[in-house]
Amino acid sequence: EEPYYYYDEEEALLMPPDDGTENMDTRESKALLREPKMASSMPGDVTEVADKMLGIWDRPMADTAVFKDIPRLCRRATVVGTNGLTVFDANKFANDEVMKVVAGLVTAVARQVESPKQADKIAKAAAALSDTGTTDLVIKRFFDNVVGLDSLTARVFKPLHQGMVMPVTFWLKTKTRIMSKDVTSADGWKLHVRVRGDAGNRTAVVTQLRKEQGLMKGVEERFVLTYRVRFFIRLTGDAAAALERTAVKFVALDADRSSLLPDVRSALRALDEWNANVVGDDGDDSLDASGESEYEYEYEAETDDDYEEEYEEEY
Repeated sequence: EEPYYYYDEEEALLMPPDDGTENMDTRESKALLREPKMASSMPGDVTEVADKMLGIWDRPMADTAVFKDIPRLCRRATVVGTNGLTVFDANKFANDEVMKVVAGLVTAVARQVESPKQADKIAKAAAALSDTGTTDLVIKRFFDNVVGLDSLTARVFKPLHQGMVMPVTFWLKTKTRIMSKDVTSADGWKLHVRVRGDAGNRTAVVTQLRKEQGLMKGVEERFVLTYRVRFFIRLTGDAAAALERTAVKFVALDADRSSLLPDVRSALRALDEWNANVVGDDGDDSLDASGESEYEYEYEAETDDDYEEEYEEEY
């Protein structure tokens, strides 16, 4: 099996085209859609996904799942400050209670984006958080009463929930033939925050790194794809216009490409077509959460209808 094949600007291919000399298997995958449920047309699809993410961003923070997802994401997070040094690494909190990890993450972000006085206030209140009570309600009260839902810290946390990447998942499930599901291990969802610039022109680049896996175990159909969703957030000016842009790119494919069935190979090439139409990504791969670790595959039979119904009901 080949190792992760990272997207490279020079090669520009996650799934190279067949040259007619390999993999003459005529079988068809049991896990792919026969046809996409909706017509796909890029770059229109790229723009549509970006518009949907902007629409979710425009919702009040209290109306999203951010307070439920922070406890999960905090253990998978890294924060890099304006000096380029890591100011929060979840690995250092591996044995701590979740509220201590949340406190460390919020404090690290606040010290990068708030005034020293406000950052001290947030840090003091964060240190007093405890695991008593319902976790998401405790975090919500903390943001309501101390951090502030319109604060600079809140801007950084606003895209930290699964709903922000649902438009990408919806595109995969409806406009390509690819059928996949989340990688449910800790390695399947990572968070990276990078704060850049000086006090008068400061921005935060928030990156969610997600993994999806194929529904079949056989080497001829098994794949794991990695994509990143970046949110470029202004930390000056009006909060309502703080989200400057988003960028989605498929960055890695783990598969035995020589053994994949031809229709699986063909379906995965849709990701290269997407990448060719990406705009607004500054190409700084250092912003990604670093490191790949081993993880176990957990396969369950799911259909595209499950994802479509979930998306339509919630969004």
